Amino acid sequence: MDKIPGSEINIENKFIRWLDNFWYHYKWSVVGIAFAFITILICTLQMCEREKIDAYVMYAGPAPLTASDERTNILAALKAVLPEDFNGDGEKYVELVSNYIMSEEEIEEARLESTDSDFYINGAFFSENQKKFENLIVAGEYSVCLLSPYLYESVKEANGFMPLDEIFEEAPKGAIDEYGIRLAETDFGSYFPGVNELPKDTVLCMRRIGTLSSFLNKGGTKEDYEKSLKLFCAIVNYKAPVN
Repeated sequence: MDKIPGSEINIENKFIRWLDNFWYHYKWSVVGIAFAFITILICTLQMCEREKIDAYVMYAGPAPLTASDERTNILAALKAVLPEDFNGDGEKYVELVSNYIMSEEEIEEARLESTDSDFYINGAFFSENQKKFENLIVAGEYSVCLLSPYLYESVKEANGFMPLDEIFEEAPKGAIDEYGIRLAETDFGSYFPGVNELPKDTVLCMRRIGTLSSFLNKGGTKEDYEKSLKLFCAIVNYKAPVN
């Protein structure tokens, strides 16, 4: 019996033919549905993550906060003074966003202090971080702020902070003007590891409720702001244990 040449064998797979035909006619619909599904999934995951957050804090200044232990210590300090579990999920959680930004004066000072002959500053990096900081300030989501004097003054000039006399009956310890408090002069700033490693001139301040934030978040903004205000007061009023 003669063998049938392999080139003459033609086995048709109906499923593959159907799949090819389906993809030819509906590929863009499939792509669109997949994109929508992925977008919804990402948004859902982000919302779930946001639901875990009780309050928001922003640091911006010349401390990189790249060391995991330093960041962990700051988060632990914020958790320790957070007045309550605001969302009632059984866990206190504060979201900390940091922006590594240096002014021209701080860059020059770092250059003079450096012993590295190849000292280099990436100006584009700091410029990009500055833009991120400005966007966050405009959005107003991060109300409790820890800022370098340079950044503090830039927001202060734009009337971006809540006056301290609208929060406290008398000027808090460490107040430098009507809006800011020198963090290092508070018990919170001097007692907790991580926090006490931030630059000594870091300014603690409270962002005004943002117009953009009000527009985007509507009903939730005032409630979230009140939570942040409670955290701000807890930071300012914290009393370190007496040894």
